Amino acid sequence: MKKALMIILGIIVLPLLFLYILGSDDGSDIAVAEAGKPQIIKFTSTTCYECQKINKIFKELLPSYGGKYVYKELVLDRGLDFKDSELVEKYNVKVVPTVILLNSDGSFYKKIEGAPTKSNLDSYIRGLK
Repeated sequence: MKKALMIILGIIVLPLLFLYILGSDDGSDIAVAEAGKPQIIKFTSTTCYECQKINKIFKELLPSYGGKYVYKELVLDRGLDFKDSELVEKYNVKVVPTVILLNSDGSFYKKIEGAPTKSNLDSYIRGLK
């Protein structure tokens, strides 16, 4: 009887414990190793025209920044892990493409919905502190 009870508890309690441990991260730090850098979070899709347009712009702009920013791309139609889906909720992402810009202290700077021009996007990014 005790053995059966222990097995049942192991089946129920251990997965809940792991879920709690894995889910306890608040998702606020995109790149812990690169703390102190401004962050660019791009929410995109493989099937949207505007997303392809902004992807091209980022491919042109990112090399010129020389690693000054932390860049993270989340492709929403591929499925997200728990931490990434929390970011969708946290920044109230309703459309793609959406770009979230965060200052080096983690404070919110700007939310860009749709595909801006290359010069506008560059000036927004260069405005990060």
